[in-house]
Amino acid sequence: VKENILYELNGQPAAEAMGDILEKYTTIKKKAFLENPVFSTLESGFVWGQPEVQENFFWPVPSPLQIINKKYVAMGIKLNIGDALSLLQTNERSLIKADEEASEMLFKDARTKEIELVFIFSSVSRKSILRSVKFEEEKSIKKIIGKGVKVFGIGTVGEIGTLLGLPPRPSGKILSLCGISNTLITEERGEIDEK
Repeated sequence: VKENILYELNGQPAAEAMGDILEKYTTIKKKAFLENPVFSTLESGFVWGQPEVQENFFWPVPSPLQIINKKYVAMGIKLNIGDALSLLQTNERSLIKADEEASEMLFKDARTKEIELVFIFSSVSRKSILRSVKFEEEKSIKKIIGKGVKVFGIGTVGEIGTLLGLPPRPSGKILSLCGISNTLITEERGEIDEK
């Protein structure tokens, strides 16, 4: 690994190893991956992920960007020697469930139920997986946050995500929510300076 170039994976040139894994465990052909790593995986529901040990969670990483010399893979993130990569599978139901969990986490993180506006930042690549239920994402979020809360959504590319105080990092196929409230978090925590 050097910066975002992955040279080796499982003892093989990275492009070969990733292509073999995709062909063995998915419907994606190795040749298609080697020719266009971004679009070959876009609608498949398969994504590469890195484990986040503290939270028992896998970060979906941005799609491999380019194959170099038919051997190496330019990734959309910086990697370190020893970093783990796993092949993850998403589907419509798992994305909707994640939307619901994110909505619940919004209230937990904000420490208030008095949110008036929610910004939804959703990776456009999620929509390629949610084709037949593309509006379910918004419905599942509204079900949790309530009918009185206004919602504004943006389709994004090149996301940076965080999870309950963990450092932000590049990610892919993610949904981020930002809640706006008249209640200051410091008021909720009793940290207002009365001076």
